[in-house]
Order: sequence, then C-alpha cells, then structure tokens
Amino acid sequence: MDRTRGLIALMLLASAAPQSASAAISLRASLTHGADVYPDPVNRGYYYLKYPPRAPGSSPFQIMYQAGSNFIGIELLKTPLGRSRKLAEQTLMHKLRMSPREMCRLSYQISAPNSVSQSYAGEDLRFSFCPDAVHVK
Repeated sequence: MDRTRGLIALMLLASAAPQSASAAISLRASLTHGADVYPDPVNRGYYYLKYPPRAPGSSPFQIMYQAGSNFIGIELLKTPLGRSRKLAEQTLMHKLRMSPREMCRLSYQISAPNSVSQSYAGEDLRFSFCPDAVHVK
C-alpha cells in the first residue's frame, strides 16, 4: 500500500508532457493490455508492467501506469540504482516500442524510496538517456 501511495504522489507532482491524441491512445493500449500487464485490484485505472502490484519478491523496479492521465511512475527498488533504472528503461522501451527521444517526452517520474536510497529519495531521476537525467551509481 505504501508503494502505491508513493507512486500516486509522484503522479500528482509530475507535470504532464504534451502528447498527441494518437500517441496517448497507443500508450494506453500498450500499458493496459498484455500478459505482462497487471491491473491494480485496489486502484481502478492503474496498471503495472512486468511485476504485479505489491508483489512479494525481489523485483528491481516497479512500473506503474495511470490510464486517466497517461502518467508513468517508476520506482527503483534495488541497488545499484543505475542497474535497476537501466532494466526499467529497457522493459518500458521494449513494451512501448519507442526510441529514447520519444521516451524522454513521456509524462513520467523515476524515483527511489528512502528505504532503498537515502541519497536519491524524493528526487526525480529521469531516464538515463534524457538530457535532464540525474547520474546515479
């Protein structure tokens, strides 16, 4: 539940990037359907990619998509953060079939909880290949 609240808070803080109507529809279709997409049973309109919400285990990241706003929240759950971010980026890029340039225009935020990294907690790390990315180890 705490992880979901954190991602919801990130969604509310993030500024929405402009997207065309066709891009928004394509994003919604990709992130709400498929064997690797898990609807949140508690929060309607929220979907998780690759790992189900609140899944026990050692997933290196959690990717949440909020269909109403087309926002993507990525939480890095394992160190080293650079590796977890790279895995999340690859997973999302493969699912969306987007170039790095297109990915940078998405409405998204990448963060790490304080329990994983006190150094980067509360900071928007961005995709590693975007101009506004924070360098992490």
